[in-house]
Amino acid sequence: RAVAGVEARLKWPNDLLVDGRKLAGILAQASLTGPGGPAVVVGVGMNVRWAPEGAAQLGEGVDPLEVLASMLRELDALPADVQPEYRAALGTLGTQVRAELPGGDVVEGRAVDVEPDGRLVVLDACAITHRFDVADIVHLR
Repeated sequence: RAVAGVEARLKWPNDLLVDGRKLAGILAQASLTGPGGPAVVVGVGMNVRWAPEGAAQLGEGVDPLEVLASMLRELDALPADVQPEYRAALGTLGTQVRAELPGGDVVEGRAVDVEPDGRLVVLDACAITHRFDVADIVHLR
C-alpha cells in the first residue's frame, strides 16, 4: 500500500489478494534438523513487476527493493499480538467459502471468525460450526 498504492486483503491463512487475484503468498516449512535444532523457514513470494496470467502485480514501475524495505519496516512495527490487525485485514471473513481438506472432503459455508490460534471458523448451511487449521480455502461468489 505504501509503495504502490495497492489496496489488498488477506485470504486465510497466507495469501494477499487484490480484486480477488493473488498478489503474494507466504510459505512456512518446518525443519526438524538444523544447526540450532528444530526451526521454521518462512518465505514470501510477491508479484512486483511481473505476474502469471490471472494474478495481480504491483506494477512495472515499482522497485522491488523499495517494496522489500517497506515490508521489513512494517514487520518490525507489528505489535506482539497481531490477532486484531490480522482479523481486521482478513477478507475471508464474512464470505462464502469452500474448504477443501487434505483427505478430499469439502465443506461449504460462511467464514465467520478466525480463532486466536489461527483456525478458520466456518458455519455451514446446516448451522454446524467447523474449525480448520489446514484447508485450501476457495472464496465463492
